[in-house]
Amino acid sequence: MDYSWFKDKDERAKCALAWSWLEKNKPRLTWRAEPFTKLTELLEFFDHSGASDEEKELYVDKIKRRWSTQKTREKAVEKKQYNFVLPLSVNAVLDKLAEEHELSRTKVLEMLILSEEQHELYLPKQPSR
Repeated sequence: MDYSWFKDKDERAKCALAWSWLEKNKPRLTWRAEPFTKLTELLEFFDHSGASDEEKELYVDKIKRRWSTQKTREKAVEKKQYNFVLPLSVNAVLDKLAEEHELSRTKVLEMLILSEEQHELYLPKQPSR
């Protein structure tokens, strides 16, 4: 198992996240254990945990995913997630547009909405009330 992902300028933060993830998701492993703050302590913790290599690998993968999610959320200060249902035919068109223009589905939607706001080409104007 390669633990080099932990070894960078964010080592302490990654180890703190690993500890909190383990504490929440695997409390039996962390019960009566001292929190670790660096890679060497994490490795020592794993050595004494009784977890198999496969379990350790699974834990580290889940911690990495959690780190990635956390970093994405930190960068998305001016963004908010929306979930809505699209007909399958519209979804297929969205996929096609994204692929043709080598953009994400989100970027295609963003560009279409902003373009409509600017040019008012497709949505009918509502009469003033």
